[in-house]
Amino acid sequence: CRCRLSGRERRRAGGGDDREGSSHRSSDCASALHATSRFPAYPPNRGKSITLGHTACEGRERDAARQTGNVAYWVLHVDLDQFLAAVEVLRRPELAGRPVVVGGKGDPTQRAVVATASYEARQHGVRSGMPLRTAAKRCPEAVFLPADNAHYEAVSEEVMETLRARGGVVVEVMGWDEAFVGADVDDPEELAHAIRADVLARTRLRCSIGVGDNMLRAKLATQFAKPGSGDGVYRLTAANWAEVMFDRPTEALWGIGTKTARKL
Repeated sequence: CRCRLSGRERRRAGGGDDREGSSHRSSDCASALHATSRFPAYPPNRGKSITLGHTACEGRERDAARQTGNVAYWVLHVDLDQFLAAVEVLRRPELAGRPVVVGGKGDPTQRAVVATASYEARQHGVRSGMPLRTAAKRCPEAVFLPADNAHYEAVSEEVMETLRARGGVVVEVMGWDEAFVGADVDDPEELAHAIRADVLARTRLRCSIGVGDNMLRAKLATQFAKPGSGDGVYRLTAANWAEVMFDRPTEALWGIGTKTARKL
């Protein structure tokens, strides 16, 4: 979940969230999102309008489709990799391969938190939401940069326009660095790889994509597609849900934080 920073902490981070600089949602983001989203909580039948309401018969049909993974309408979660850091490296190519930390005014002596850390910085234990002073102690050689929200918004919009330019899809933007894409296709991985190629060609940014039969599974699938975990695209549906998720802690679910996990 991206809900672990208070509003004050996000402002200190320069407008970013606790991972990649996206807009913030409340602690019940998953349920609130499903209630207001244009996407179905579960995949609709082919040819039918997108709706959260359904008859008992339609519900049984969807249940059967989810169990077999044989669904036509797919949800893709597109998540840009280390977005803020990647944007800064594009502006400063000499920083490629170096630990980069974006947050506040870029001064680790000031009271502010990390908005995004590059993968190189994360190897030293630097994490989003961490005080810049702590990040400097963990990675003294890191390059600290101020957040440039206006530039991030401009780059983000270019990414989202790239997604919208693909015909036959529904795009729901979640923040600077992520969006859901819904499509009625037979091969969602092919679509995911095409989207990754489009984004890279237009913006020179890389993204990871989770493929699911609903929004929750698409969101969770993305973590298995990220650099260091996967090859950029991962599918998570009812068919492999138990195999992938049953041995994981409850906080692995979207919207479940440390406090809720302890209660569970």
